Amino acid sequence: MIAKRMEQLRYPVLPIRDSILYPQLMMPFTVGRPASIAAVEAALASEERTLLVVTQKDPSAEEIGREDLFDVGVMAVIKKAEKHEDMWHLIVHGKQRVELDAVVESEPYLSVEARPVPDPQDDDQQIDALHREVLALTARVSDVLEPQTPIPLVRVVSQQKDALQQAYLLASLLGLDTERGLPLLAARSRKEALQLTHEFL
Repeated sequence: MIAKRMEQLRYPVLPIRDSILYPQLMMPFTVGRPASIAAVEAALASEERTLLVVTQKDPSAEEIGREDLFDVGVMAVIKKAEKHEDMWHLIVHGKQRVELDAVVESEPYLSVEARPVPDPQDDDQQIDALHREVLALTARVSDVLEPQTPIPLVRVVSQQKDALQQAYLLASLLGLDTERGLPLLAARSRKEALQLTHEFL
C-alpha cells in the first residue's frame, strides 16, 4: 500500500548498506534481496514510483526491520529501472528528507509511515562566513584532487547555489562514510550542516 495521510507519508522502504542518498542527488543501486525487490516492485507499480531510501545500521544484516534502520532517510523517485536475472538495477533521485515512524507492514517488504523534514532556512552573517570557509576548503581539496578528476571539484560544487545542497554534494562526491554523513543528513539547521562539512573537509 502506498498512501498519504495528512503530513504522514507511507511508502516502501529500500534499505541500503554503507552509503547515503542525499536530497536532490541521483544515485545508482543494485537490488537483490527479496524484500528489497518486493519494495522496488511495489514502488514501480505506483504512479509516483516513490520509496524511502534509508541506510541500515549494520551493513552485514540481511533481514531488515524498522529497528535496523537509522531514523532519517530520503524520499526518492525511481528514474530508471532495469531487471537482469534476479536483480533490479536502479537510478533514483532523492527528493526530501524524512523521519521514519511506525511500521505499516513488514511482509512482503517493509513499509513505514514517515514525516517530511523541511529544509532549514536559517541565514545570518555567521552562516555566510562559514559558507565562505567551506568553499575555500573545497578549493584546496579540489587542487589536491585535480590530477585525478576530469572536472575540478570546486567547479562542480559551485554550480549549486544553495549552501545546504553544496554540503550534500560534497559529502556524496567525496564518499563520506555513514558515521560522518548521517549527522549531515539529519542536521536541523544550515549552520549545523556547514559546521559538519567544515569538519570533514
